[in-house]
Amino acid sequence: KPIVVKPIDSSLAFNVHANIKTLSKYISSIKETFAYFGELNQDLIVEEMFIGTEYRILATRNKVIGIMSRIPANITGDGIHTIEKLVEIKNQHPWRGGKYALKEIMLGKHEKSHLNKSGWSIKDIPSKKQQVYLLNVSPFNIDEGGDTIDCTTIAHPSVTKIIMRAMRAVPGLTWAGMDFFSKDITKPQKPTDYIILEINTSPNIAWQEFPAVGKRKQ
Repeated sequence: KPIVVKPIDSSLAFNVHANIKTLSKYISSIKETFAYFGELNQDLIVEEMFIGTEYRILATRNKVIGIMSRIPANITGDGIHTIEKLVEIKNQHPWRGGKYALKEIMLGKHEKSHLNKSGWSIKDIPSKKQQVYLLNVSPFNIDEGGDTIDCTTIAHPSVTKIIMRAMRAVPGLTWAGMDFFSKDITKPQKPTDYIILEINTSPNIAWQEFPAVGKRKQ
C-alpha cells in the first residue's frame, strides 16, 4: 500500500484509481471501473503506487532527445492583476492553443472548484511571483492548460543509461516517449528511486519542441 487500480486497455488515465489504502476503496474502485465499461470481464491491473515527479523522456535507440516535466494549469501573480486576468494574459502566448501542444487555460467548474478549495477566487490578486495552481491533475494537465518544463540539462547521467537500456529491451523500437517517475532526477538513480510507467511508441514530440519553460528542441 498504497496501490493503483486501472483497466488493462484504456488510455489517457481514464478510470485510474490511485492512492488506495483500504479494502473498501479497493473494492469501490473495481466496481466503478466495471460499471464504466458496462461489463464484468474487463481486465484490470493492480500496481504498487510510486511517489515521485513525473517526466516525459523522448528518446531514440542511441540518445535521449529531451526530458520534460508536466505541471497542471497555473498562473504567476504580479501583484496587480486578478487570477482571471492573468489567465487571459497567459493564454495570449503564441505557443498556446491552436496547432501547438500547449493549450489555453480554461476557467470552468473544475478550475474554479480547485481554486475555491485552495482559498482563492478568480477575482483575487496574487502577490508578485506567487504561483497559483488552477488544477492538480497530472494525466490531462497539458490538454487542460498545463505547462511543459524542459529538464534535459538537470537530469543525472544515470537517467540516460536507464532509458537506453529500456529502449534496447524492446525489439525493433526505434524511438519512444517514456513516462518516467523519479524521487529526484538530479541524483544517481538507484532501483528504488525511479520507475518507468509507460513506453509510448507514438509520443507527442511537440511537447519537447515547444516547452513553456526552457530551450526549444529542434
